[in-house]
Amino acid sequence: MQIPTTDMGSEALIDLALWHKRTLELFDETRPLAAPLGEHIAALEGRAGSVRETRRAQIEPRVAVAHANLAADVTLRQLAAALREQDGGKPGRASKAIFPDGLTPIVTPVAGAQAAALTTLVQRLEANRALGAVVVRFLPIARGDLERLNTALSRRLERARAHGAARAEEVVAREMLVAVYQESAGKIWALYPHDRDRREFFFDRFRGAARGDEDSQRVAVDADAPAAVPAPVL
Repeated sequence: MQIPTTDMGSEALIDLALWHKRTLELFDETRPLAAPLGEHIAALEGRAGSVRETRRAQIEPRVAVAHANLAADVTLRQLAAALREQDGGKPGRASKAIFPDGLTPIVTPVAGAQAAALTTLVQRLEANRALGAVVVRFLPIARGDLERLNTALSRRLERARAHGAARAEEVVAREMLVAVYQESAGKIWALYPHDRDRREFFFDRFRGAARGDEDSQRVAVDADAPAAVPAPVL
């Protein structure tokens, strides 16, 4: 008889608990154990669903961050090219004032690091308006890029925190279901101390249940399932 532990994935645990609940419902002496198990199955299903939903909800802000990064890089390369043209075709006074370390250090960062680099660039543009029309033209564009990136980063962080909270609640629900399952197993043992076949009936068999991830899948062992048919030798 295998009893699940809290490091089993939620879907695998729910499958095992559903088997256990259904078998408990079949006999008068075990039926009272089914109701509390069912409550905790439903609770874990809800928490696992929240984890799935909050994980997927992160996709949109993550795409928004990547898109804002891309837009900022385009602006930076256009700005560098315009300054180089203003300087006579090669990096000169204007280019060095805005990009003192060149373009690479400011287009290489991503996400929060990109926002920090872009903030510094906007400050340089604001301090060097006297360099002329190129700086004046690109300053509002860079500000807009920075605002979009910061907004996307804020939304991404908010969604990530929501996902983290959902995962923490799922862990608690999984621990509670395992505790109820283990308690039920103890009572089954006490009811049928000398009837191994009857005890085993209440517990689905399993192997290879991946640890604690909501996407893990259980591989059930079904004694009645047909063996795999080997491929023909050609």
